[in-house]
Amino acid sequence: LLGLAVYGKWKIPICRAYIVALTAILLLSGKNVAYSLKKLSDESYVKQMTLEKEEDQRILPLSRQGKNVVVIMLDAAIGALVPYIFEERPDLYETYAGFTFYPNTMSYGMHTMFGSPALFGGYEYSLPEIQRRKEVSLVEKQNEAVSVMPALFSGEGYRVTVCDPPYVGYQYYSDLSIYDAYENVHAHHMEGVYFMSDAESASDTRRDNFVLYSMFKTTPLVVQMDFYSGTIDQTRVVNNAAYRILANMDKLMDITDAEENTFMMMVNNLTHEPVLLQPPEYVLTEAAEDAVGTKREHARVLDERILKFSESAYDVNMAALLRLGEWFEYLREEGVYDNTRIILAADHGKGDCVFKDMSLKNGLNIAEYNPLLMVKDFDGKDFQISDEFMTNADVPTMALEGLINNPSNPFTGKAVDSKKKYQEKEQVLNTAATHNIYTNNGNVFDTTGGQYYGVNDNVLDPSNSNHVTQVAVSSKTLTNHKVVLEETGILLSTVVVKDDNKSGNASVPIIFVVTLG
Repeated sequence: LLGLAVYGKWKIPICRAYIVALTAILLLSGKNVAYSLKKLSDESYVKQMTLEKEEDQRILPLSRQGKNVVVIMLDAAIGALVPYIFEERPDLYETYAGFTFYPNTMSYGMHTMFGSPALFGGYEYSLPEIQRRKEVSLVEKQNEAVSVMPALFSGEGYRVTVCDPPYVGYQYYSDLSIYDAYENVHAHHMEGVYFMSDAESASDTRRDNFVLYSMFKTTPLVVQMDFYSGTIDQTRVVNNAAYRILANMDKLMDITDAEENTFMMMVNNLTHEPVLLQPPEYVLTEAAEDAVGTKREHARVLDERILKFSESAYDVNMAALLRLGEWFEYLREEGVYDNTRIILAADHGKGDCVFKDMSLKNGLNIAEYNPLLMVKDFDGKDFQISDEFMTNADVPTMALEGLINNPSNPFTGKAVDSKKKYQEKEQVLNTAATHNIYTNNGNVFDTTGGQYYGVNDNVLDPSNSNHVTQVAVSSKTLTNHKVVLEETGILLSTVVVKDDNKSGNASVPIIFVVTLG
């Protein structure tokens, strides 16, 4: 009966429903659920989770008199979609006046675990650099990465706001207490907290999610991700919470004439979950909420280039740029657009759009590693497009440029800059899909099943895959190898390696790099 109940309410496949139900019966002590329900009955706690007064919502400060820096990570926003979005809505060229769009941008992986550290912490937190710092745990490196910019700006006297940073403490619901150590840094959970449709539905959603999260934490690791994706994600409807944040940014602003500088860093997940929206304004409707995960396939042509894409993925990317555009108009009206540097970036792309010339013969879709990157500097006037090769690790350098002299990482003492991109022959990404933070949480990433690829100059052009180099991984040294190279330049074989810490040889997945461009 419990299995049927789980299946009926949260639509988990029936076999998994019984597994989850049986696991819950055997392992769930009741303590976690009781604690969750007790918390929900605590008036002071509910008050924290339900913001009723308008002044309670104005948590994002900007100053008309100082300089403001805003970094927004749109999870899984696809850079390759931007030209098609602007073609449909040419009014966005004026709305985004002052922005530079960087289409030739790469990320270091296709999941937040692999792509977000570099976005927030810079090149010291690219995937290869994380692998090299074997003495430091992944959770510590993630905590460092999401603290680099807040710590630096706080140290310069900026008023700092952080909203929904990813995987802090290697928890899906981030532990914001790490920011307590910094003066004048205020951290908030926003999605699912602000602008709930009504108090009753908000209370019901919180009750369901607290109980489900308690069950989730007591299930074996092997079924946790199935349980999570089948229940918690669908119950809270990520798109609803994330959409409401972007649609109500004006109500979150605390704009003042104070003589101060501000820094804001936030994450929004609207672009992560494909959902059909209502054109031409791409608004969220009840019908759209019911269509989460729908992927009707479409194709468009721009400059003789064919794009096949999931309409739902296109819709959420369009909606994000439209809602942010409305916010930019509000900033103009309030007199804080010109003195605000704005960076829109993504931790990775997504495989829901496919260009024939961006897909390799082994099935690799480069769109998954082509994140959004758009930057508006102070007093920017015109919309521009730059073909400069970028990575999302350039974000901290661009955020700090001209504001903090010779910034250094407060945790390692190394310079925060983009020199590594120019010093190294290529930037290296990995195709691993092992992104469960409860299992992939040692000192280096488990990249089982993934392959390394090197990129120099152009992430968008795999036709120039004509240079092959070796990548040293951990302490392993290549002793001999056999390379099978297709026309696309993709390596298919395995290599024989000798591990410095062990005797004998072992066969491992290929660890060569193909340079694109």
